[in-house]
Amino acid sequence: MQSLWMLLAAFLFAAMAVLVKFAVDAHSLAEIIFWRGAVGIVSVAALARAQGVSIRTGRPWLHVTRGAAGLAALGFYYYTIAELPVATAFTLQYTSPIWVAVLGTLAFRDRAHWKLPLSIALGFSGVILVLQPTISSEQLVTGLLGLIGAFFAGAAYINVRKLAAEGEPESRIVFYFALFMTLGAALWMLAEQRMLIEWRGLAFMLGAGCLATMAQLALTRAFSRGKSILAATLSYSGVAFAVFFGWIFWDESLPAGGAAGIAMIVASGVLASFATARQDTPAAPAKSASS
Repeated sequence: MQSLWMLLAAFLFAAMAVLVKFAVDAHSLAEIIFWRGAVGIVSVAALARAQGVSIRTGRPWLHVTRGAAGLAALGFYYYTIAELPVATAFTLQYTSPIWVAVLGTLAFRDRAHWKLPLSIALGFSGVILVLQPTISSEQLVTGLLGLIGAFFAGAAYINVRKLAAEGEPESRIVFYFALFMTLGAALWMLAEQRMLIEWRGLAFMLGAGCLATMAQLALTRAFSRGKSILAATLSYSGVAFAVFFGWIFWDESLPAGGAAGIAMIVASGVLASFATARQDTPAAPAKSASS
């Protein structure tokens, strides 16, 4: 049953990326992030209330640093979705487990495993293959921004680990992230002097928020009811869903080199997950920190 929850989460995250790509035709990244956060605030606040969890916290600074990293990760990720093929942007985001492994070794002094340097080498070799065959030279910078976004996603997850270690419940962590996301995006929109309500785009943005929230719930269920390494491995099925959606909606296809690069990145992420897994200790993957 755990595998079905993880497959559902991967499908929903890939579907969310599709709605984000549709939404950018009429809306800015700030607007998309704003409505994504607004949906999260309402849904997570309701969940916390149902669970009897207070949203009051004594660790505001940790929530701020987690929110800042997560907001940066979302901004870069959504930008790459707008500019690159869905499968390419989605795959670049999946380098975040490598950053989690590196940052976790530094921040928590996790014991470095021999699989870690191998996963790093494998992952970034895959990135080179993905960027060169599938992205024009004008879009190379966009691909690099996707890697920066994955780094911030890894940093956000490290902050989630710190908050969890301090005893913060999951619903409170997600609530403050949604709040920070919404406020940050609102300031961004004020700077742009832009707030456009286009009903078709609004439907896409709200739909993306709902899909992301449902994906988070399915992700949490998968990681709380079985071994985390199995769930982390199955999460990479989202890459296959992204490839399929890109083909269906935009007739996107990958040459052999790009497909090989995606396979290498997926393999590196799985290897990094094995390198940092704690036996029988559930943990959310880096992706959940920002998606």
